[in-house]
Amino acid sequence: RDNGNFGPSFIKAFGDFSGGRLDYWPEDTGGDLKKLPQNGRVSFDLKKQLALFNGNCAHEVTPFRGSRYSIVYFTVGCHAEASSHDRGVLERLGFPYPPATADPYALLRPPRGYCKSGQSVAAGAKTSGGCKLAACCTFEAAALQQKTIRRAKTTAVEAKRVAAKRVKPENAKSFYRTDQRRERKGYQEGQEHEANAEY
Repeated sequence: RDNGNFGPSFIKAFGDFSGGRLDYWPEDTGGDLKKLPQNGRVSFDLKKQLALFNGNCAHEVTPFRGSRYSIVYFTVGCHAEASSHDRGVLERLGFPYPPATADPYALLRPPRGYCKSGQSVAAGAKTSGGCKLAACCTFEAAALQQKTIRRAKTTAVEAKRVAAKRVKPENAKSFYRTDQRRERKGYQEGQEHEANAEY
């Protein structure tokens, strides 16, 4: 179970590996992890699939061999507490920022819990609109790769508009040019030539 996750999480694994599936208990509502029913889990092949699941429900990666990397998209649970300045910076960088009143179950239904048999508690959870939602869903990576989006070439006007929206780094240390780094360290061009001449 994640700590501090708003809920909906989108995950994909990459690399040269075997094994490494994601086991997920979609009806987990908390409690002792050792008591989770093994027959209540679902398993995702993240090498071939992208999975949308509730990160606050129990999940684990099965043993694997090789190099495995995973990318997870999620929202922190305290997103509503961010300052308006920080929110504005993230939105300018292109991050879709949820409203403070966002519903954590707008994409996936809440977990129902497990019966002693390990089966899900009786169904019937619906959204306010009356539409039933799944506890998780997957997308085949091969099918998504076929849907490429071709963008029109960027015009000079569009490039200037995008550049104007760029956010200046809060810590510019990694953005210094070579001459700026030398100046900050007190180097003079003449001194550097003299040092090189000695060797």
